[in-house]
Amino acid sequence: MAYELGSKGITVYRGDSQPGQALSALPRVPVKIARTGLSPRRRPRATQGQTFKFRMGCGTLFVTVNRDGQGPCEVFANLGKAGGCPSQSEATCRAVSAALRSGVEPQVLVEQLKGIRCFSTLAAREAGDGVEVLSCRDCFGVGSGDGR
Repeated sequence: MAYELGSKGITVYRGDSQPGQALSALPRVPVKIARTGLSPRRRPRATQGQTFKFRMGCGTLFVTVNRDGQGPCEVFANLGKAGGCPSQSEATCRAVSAALRSGVEPQVLVEQLKGIRCFSTLAAREAGDGVEVLSCRDCFGVGSGDGR
C-alpha cells in the first residue's frame, strides 16, 4: 500500500504496541486479560528485620529484609558512600517487596536473582578484594543454602 501511494518510507509497529495507531490492516479486536486477583498485602506500620552486609566491587551493600506477621514483606538495599547503581537496586527492592507481599515464595525470587553478574564486582573479586557475591542482585541469594 505504501508503494502504491508513492510513500518514501514507512514505519511498522506490532499491533497495539503504540497508544494510537494511525493505520491498521486488521480490525481492532479487544484483548481480554485474565485477572488473577493477586495484589500486594498492605504494609503494616512497623516491621522487624535483619540487615546483611556484603562487600561489592563498588562498595559495601547493606540489604535489609523485613518481616510482618505473614513472613518476608519488603527488602531495602543501601550502597555505602562508594556509589554504585542505587536506582537499579531500588527498583529491584521495590519489585521484590511487591512480589513478597503478593505471596510469591522467597525461594522463587532467590532463584531468579541468584547468579546475576556485575562487571565491577567480578573485577574486584578477581583482584582478591574479599568480594563473595557476583552482583547487588546476587546478594538476594542469601539464605539459598549455597553458603553465601
